[in-house]
Amino acid sequence: MKYNFYTIFDKGFLAKGLVLYDSVKKYCPGKFRYFILCLDDVTHEILEEMALPSVILLTLNDIEDADLKEAKKTRTMQEYSWTLKPSVATYIFKHYPDAETVMYLDGDLYFYSSLEPIYEEFEGHSTLLFPHRLPEGKRAKEEEVGKYNAGMIMFRNDAKAKKCLEWWRKECNAWCYREPAPGKLGDQKYLDFFEEQFHGVHALEHKGVDVAPWNMKNYQGRIEKRDDGIFLDGNRLINFHFSSLSLYHPPSSLLPSGPTNVYGYTRPSPEKKFIYDEYIGKVYEAMRRIRKISPGFTDGTLPRPALPGQIKEMAALHARSIRNKYLS
Repeated sequence: MKYNFYTIFDKGFLAKGLVLYDSVKKYCPGKFRYFILCLDDVTHEILEEMALPSVILLTLNDIEDADLKEAKKTRTMQEYSWTLKPSVATYIFKHYPDAETVMYLDGDLYFYSSLEPIYEEFEGHSTLLFPHRLPEGKRAKEEEVGKYNAGMIMFRNDAKAKKCLEWWRKECNAWCYREPAPGKLGDQKYLDFFEEQFHGVHALEHKGVDVAPWNMKNYQGRIEKRDDGIFLDGNRLINFHFSSLSLYHPPSSLLPSGPTNVYGYTRPSPEKKFIYDEYIGKVYEAMRRIRKISPGFTDGTLPRPALPGQIKEMAALHARSIRNKYLS
């Protein structure tokens, strides 16, 4: 089978993971399998009850070996989820030998158009990397975070890719931490060594893939919505990486969808109108689906704060004016 995807998440990413799956289902150009490694029982139980088409649920019992169990002792759950990435790809190739390719997707990705251009560019290659594409003035940051983003990576089921994958797996098992070390940062900085050490490695050239807050400056003033999709500087938007996006629950008509962050996604902008608004709506819709199964579920969201004092005062003044108008 050509199209195989996998994602790793716990209940904190469940709503976003559902939205990602829905977008893959909508835009994958053929029959696919979607593997989800559930990091907790709540995630597994809810997804099991949902019985999503083409989804294969995995647990840590399926993946963990002695090396992973040992690594787990020294890592946070986030660091451990990074450690698991190459091991899950290895598992899929071993247990599903008909998988022609497998693509890892971070749980906070979302697709806006067909994935086919990714596969077209991948033809003739064994391992696919996705550049950060940091804007001018920020390129030095690659020394710390790496040239490539580990939120997406794809392997072909061939000897070249498996050799690369096995090296990555062993390196992640040995060291995979959030705090950087020389030449290392989580599972991500290892990707910088793929091209020089292994054959068949290709860095994706399509600029509409893995668009993210860290590279949006490249497209400021050049984002447009057309009848056939969203375009950034003439490149069709295939998917967006909603890194660092947190939402309030329950939502409020008087508050932004989440706390203001350095990317300013709560301010009016083409990014918000054409990209963020659709995704935020989908995440809240996914929360409603989850809460039909687990009514008290709020994981992955922030508690809605009390309204700022100024808004409260304005509301009280408005109420008094209405009361005085009709009762005087």
